[in-house]
Amino acid sequence: MSVSKTFTSKERQAWIESWPRKAIVSKVLLRNSRNQLLIVKPDYKDSWVFPGGGVNKGESPKGAAVRETFEEVGINLNYKDLELAEILFDKKFDSLTLIYFCKNILDDEVKLNLQKDEIDDYQFRDATELMELLPVHYSKFIDNRLQSIITNIS
Repeated sequence: MSVSKTFTSKERQAWIESWPRKAIVSKVLLRNSRNQLLIVKPDYKDSWVFPGGGVNKGESPKGAAVRETFEEVGINLNYKDLELAEILFDKKFDSLTLIYFCKNILDDEVKLNLQKDEIDDYQFRDATELMELLPVHYSKFIDNRLQSIITNIS
C-alpha cells in the first residue's frame, strides 16, 4: 500500500522556503571590436570585476545582469542578447556567480556612465590579461573557457 500526499500551495511554499539559500551574483562579458572585455573597478574591492552584481529576491539572474550593468556602466542590455556562459562557485562567500556573454559588440567610442557611488574606473582588456586582475574564483573560467567563448561567438 502506498501513501501519497498532495501538498497545498501554502505547504509547498513553506517547503521551498526551507531549502538552503546561496547568494547569487550575475556578471556580464561585454566586448569591443578588438575582443577586449570590459572590466570595472568597484570602490569596495581590491580587484577588478566584470560588470554585474547581486540578484535581488524575486529577480531572475538574467534580470539582475541587465539591471546591474545599467546601474554600474549605463549600458542598457536586451535579455535576448545574453547567453549563459558559465556558473562559478565561490567557496569563500558560499555563493554562485552566473556569467552571461553579450552577443553584441560595444561601439569603440562607447561612453560609459559609471555609477558614482560604487565604480571608480573601467578598462577594456584582452582575455589573456585578466588572470592577474580578477578575483581568484574566476581563474579556472579564465584558463579553460573564456578564450573559447570569445573565439566561438566572434
